[in-house]
Amino acid sequence: MKDAIVMIAQGSHSFNDIAAVTNDSGEFYLSNIVVPGDYTLQINTDSGSVQKQVSLQNDQAISLTY
Repeated sequence: MKDAIVMIAQGSHSFNDIAAVTNDSGEFYLSNIVVPGDYTLQINTDSGSVQKQVSLQNDQAISLTY
């Protein structure tokens, strides 16, 4: 989904208050995240918001469905 706002709501490590906006393909990038780690992502769209749990490993891309 294009133009969704993605941010970290909670995490197993400390994190900066950062957010990313998804591109035309629904892709986003959040920098300066400690990996490996477990995080809760908050995804905000025009139609509402959801939270997704993710477990990140080194050099790993994730795919979210919401």
